[in-house]
Amino acid sequence: MNRSLVLITILAAILGSSTGMATTCNLDWRNTGTQTAYDLALVLPGLKTITQWYDGTPGHDDVFSATSATQAGGNTTLHWTSPTTPIAPDPSGTSPQVHVGWTTSDKTCPQLVTGYWTDQNGNAIPGSFVAVVVDHLTASELSITNSLGSTITISNVRFAYVSSPVSLPDLNRSNQGLVSQLQTLSSGGSLGAGQTLHVPIPNPPCYECNVVVNYEVSGNSLDAVADTWIADITPGR
Repeated sequence: MNRSLVLITILAAILGSSTGMATTCNLDWRNTGTQTAYDLALVLPGLKTITQWYDGTPGHDDVFSATSATQAGGNTTLHWTSPTTPIAPDPSGTSPQVHVGWTTSDKTCPQLVTGYWTDQNGNAIPGSFVAVVVDHLTASELSITNSLGSTITISNVRFAYVSSPVSLPDLNRSNQGLVSQLQTLSSGGSLGAGQTLHVPIPNPPCYECNVVVNYEVSGNSLDAVADTWIADITPGR
């Protein structure tokens, strides 16, 4: 079966008490499969009300022009449609990515986000299923738990303290000022189902500090490689 490999950058603004919980999500996608996509759908667990959308960064992404949210079966499906150009397969990373984001009324972002490319009729393209896990944050470490049923690999875990919260539009790969502040904390590792990678953060503990976390997620059973960005606030005392 042909698989659609998608590069995703997930960007989340997180608030928390004892551990951070994602509140705003932002993702970069790159289609490296074999079939051209025309739209993008993401499925969130639970019935969510969307209060903010982000459709792409002009000059850097293939920007979408329309969005919609539907609820069915206890889930909420977000659909971005009508990109500037069809999203062609891009195994070499030479074409514009698509950059999307959202905020929910309850300010939550799931620890597992699934998604798929859609065709000209808005239907899922077979073999384009993707899944991404989002980290938890404490004052002294970040942890990434594999909530899937198959092995994944976490790699190139990077981190930066920042002076103020990073806004949703600024949480992206084109923000060179942000990128230049990142330092590598861990090369990562392989995680079986249910396993967790624990990574100490520099100079702990730091309470209610603004930080940015970046890491990659991949797996043989996934049709995606995810380059995951997260803007967090460490928990208070």
